[in-house]
Amino acid sequence: MAERQERPVVGPRIRRDPRIRQPSVPRWWHAIFLGTVVFSVLYFVFFHIAPSAGTNGWTLDEAYEENVADNLKLQFRDLGDLQSTKRPC
Repeated sequence: MAERQERPVVGPRIRRDPRIRQPSVPRWWHAIFLGTVVFSVLYFVFFHIAPSAGTNGWTLDEAYEENVADNLKLQFRDLGDLQSTKRPC
């Protein structure tokens, strides 16, 4: 039988030696990641779960409704008080 000739490899061969330790990410990356996780948990609890989220019973929904009402007042302040056009039957 004819012996097989080994063909040349095109491109670099990557061999991972288990004895060689791969460089790890810097410690400050871990600190920033841990900080964002802690911040997100506290934010979620404070603004979405707590029964009296915020201070003095302020909630995110109430603040949104108040801002929408203020915005509508600014948009339609020139119209004044509107009267109903419905006629009594």
